[in-house]
Amino acid sequence: MFKRIVVGLDGSISSWNAVDYAFDLSKLINAPVIGVYVIDSRLINETFITDLLGFLGFTYYEDMTPKIREFLNKRADEVLNQFLDYGREKGINVSVVKLEGVPYKELLDQTDRDDILFIGKRGEKYIKGFLLGSTSYIVAKKSKFPVFMATSKHRNIERIGVAYDGRAGSKKLNEYAKLFMKVYNAEIHYIYVKESREIEDIETELLENLDFKFVFHGREGMPEEEIIDVCKEESIDLLIMGAFGKGEFKELIMGSTTSFIINNLDIPLLLVK
Repeated sequence: MFKRIVVGLDGSISSWNAVDYAFDLSKLINAPVIGVYVIDSRLINETFITDLLGFLGFTYYEDMTPKIREFLNKRADEVLNQFLDYGREKGINVSVVKLEGVPYKELLDQTDRDDILFIGKRGEKYIKGFLLGSTSYIVAKKSKFPVFMATSKHRNIERIGVAYDGRAGSKKLNEYAKLFMKVYNAEIHYIYVKESREIEDIETELLENLDFKFVFHGREGMPEEEIIDVCKEESIDLLIMGAFGKGEFKELIMGSTTSFIINNLDIPLLLVK
């Protein structure tokens, strides 16, 4: 199904959990796993450093930039070497890439349509609160490939939720549900929140078209709230859902179910385009 498995590395707990999930998938489909570490070029920009030090009440000196670059490169090498050692220990075909740039841009460039990207939901932050934006969120928003977002707490995946709305695009979720069911020998829970079609019609459609067992949850209400409620009630360990299905204008006015769930549900997510 996937040509390669790409993992965004930054040394954070959530990114190491992403590595574990990537290795689990690799064992089933025998795909190579590429660890990508991006040294954030914004941290080496003299203007940024000057502004940051001023914000913290320090003075910038001309020889600071080379030292910061040296530190960041050393950190990257440590993480990449740990990844290689860990992968070889697990018997996984692993390789690494080290880049310098804006992390989300480089990860998007390094991952092809036929790949899947694993990334930590909350990455390493050198100065908490100063750097704005989430790499994982922006990647998930802009990607043309599926993105698996791991959390800082590792979960044994025994129950998988599938947020299903019956539209043509959501049927692609069935392929991923079947794949990850095999990876983890997990129980599948389909979650449908009534919008324009009757709940019974969706359940019948799934029963007719799926060749694996599942538990069906039909709800009425706000999709994002009901999906989160089912995940909590049923102790779901991984949620598979379509990513950012609304247009840019509708999302601006009405909000995004995907955004709400990313921010309010603390379990691994597989976002499918």
